[in-house]
Amino acid sequence: MPVNINTNSGSKAMRKIQMGLEVTPGTIVPATAVWRGPGVLTDNRQIVYPKEDIGIGPGADRVYIPFLGASLALAPIEENFEQGPYLFELGAKKVGTGVADGAGSGKIYTYPFWYSQANKPVQAGIGIRTFEAGDDMHFEKMEFGFADTITLDGKSKGAWMMSASLLGRQVTIGPTYTASTIAFTNTHTITDSANGLGVFPTGVIVKVIGSNLNDGIYTVTTGVAGTLTVSETTATEIAGNTITITQFFTGGGAGLALPVVEDVPFGESKLYIDAIGGTMGATQMAGLLAATLTIKTGIVGQETANGAITFDHLEFTPEDITLKMTFLMQSGAIAEKRNWQTKVPRLVRIQSQGSALTTPGTTYTYKTRNIDLAGVWDKFDAIGDQNGVDIIVGTFHAKYDATAAKYCQILYVNQVASLP
Repeated sequence: MPVNINTNSGSKAMRKIQMGLEVTPGTIVPATAVWRGPGVLTDNRQIVYPKEDIGIGPGADRVYIPFLGASLALAPIEENFEQGPYLFELGAKKVGTGVADGAGSGKIYTYPFWYSQANKPVQAGIGIRTFEAGDDMHFEKMEFGFADTITLDGKSKGAWMMSASLLGRQVTIGPTYTASTIAFTNTHTITDSANGLGVFPTGVIVKVIGSNLNDGIYTVTTGVAGTLTVSETTATEIAGNTITITQFFTGGGAGLALPVVEDVPFGESKLYIDAIGGTMGATQMAGLLAATLTIKTGIVGQETANGAITFDHLEFTPEDITLKMTFLMQSGAIAEKRNWQTKVPRLVRIQSQGSALTTPGTTYTYKTRNIDLAGVWDKFDAIGDQNGVDIIVGTFHAKYDATAAKYCQILYVNQVASLP
């Protein structure tokens, strides 16, 4: 009869995503922050079966992998002032530490998008991150993570929602080792004469499965070929029992501390539209029902013949940024439709505010998120209706304007000193 067969299954309720800022792009680091939302990590490796005429109907099992890649789809969740900046760290600029607003408690995170050689980003200027994803049974990592697309979407009677499509170099499953000659020789040391325990370096978290006495999460304090020393107390084990040891999430069973966040209701937002020679955020416009900001970052992982089948650096092609807005059919919307017809560029700001900062600053009294764009209207749709009231949908395209010297900038004000 087989022994030590694990019959547990991963639980959806136990899924999580964690991340850490990479010092050297592509070098995996431990996670330091929990992403407060759902997401799915996908292994995008390519599998190729060479064509050959060998007299075997279905073909033989000759196969090779020409490219490794990964993607992480961060599903839409309520945007919040504290974690919204992560998306723009990954897709616009590595800010990392908020700028103090005078003597106030507010920290300002500013994310300009590039439009010239002078402010074109370089690889070190993006907040590239390692991501950990999985559940209580399965753990995977993606390094060299950056944002391919970012979306902020809001509508009446709801919150702003944020989502992103992230890309990375590859998916790596945490090392797993099955020890069949296991012995817990004292309260902290696991030994195995097969000398395979060195795959777990000092500091990682491991999960032990297969021994009722010692199933659990442990922190490795010393990992060498035949010995694993952990910080937690273990029970004495019968020599020869089989257990499986798997690298696990940074932070172990309890995980990392959950950051405190404040969500952004759509109704707390205000729309401002001004002349290109005016002041951003000076003239409020009524009647905004919904808005969707879509940013295609233009960041590309570039593959070269460099001794590996993963991309080795990032290239920065121009972004594509649009803001689709739904208006009540009021005078402001009609005026903007005229501006579309006459090709008049405009300044657009959507400002969302939250609770009061602990200490007001020089510029900000409340938690804030600003979407600032210069550009032109792409189109206005035919008139529609919502609950019997006429509406109209316009799409605004961010473009650099020399008169205003503006393009696109996202700003957050929160009370987080730095982004772990």
